[in-house]
Amino acid sequence: MLLKRSIVRVQRMIEKNRPNKQHISRRVSGPPTVEEMRSTEEVIIKSVQYWYFPKEIQVLQNISSKDHMFQNRQSGHNRNKKLKRASSLFKLDPFLDEKGMLRVGCRLQKAA
Repeated sequence: MLLKRSIVRVQRMIEKNRPNKQHISRRVSGPPTVEEMRSTEEVIIKSVQYWYFPKEIQVLQNISSKDHMFQNRQSGHNRNKKLKRASSLFKLDPFLDEKGMLRVGCRLQKAA
């Protein structure tokens, strides 16, 4: 929680000091809003994911198929063929969601 609040403050300071202030839509003082906390949490999660899984994320970004893994099980199988078997994510059916966050779908698919 403290990390998120600190990052919100840094983001606010960056926007406050930005020379082109046309798109400032966030507050520059006061407590962080719920939306600021959510977006900051996404930034933290994506940063950690990219730190630990850069090759896997790059492979998933380069796959031209836009099929969502829940719509087509075969697309998930094809996607996993492109990931190296040495990857710890290989068996978990990884995919990138609409926000670019790394997700896994193994448990959800086995439940269906």
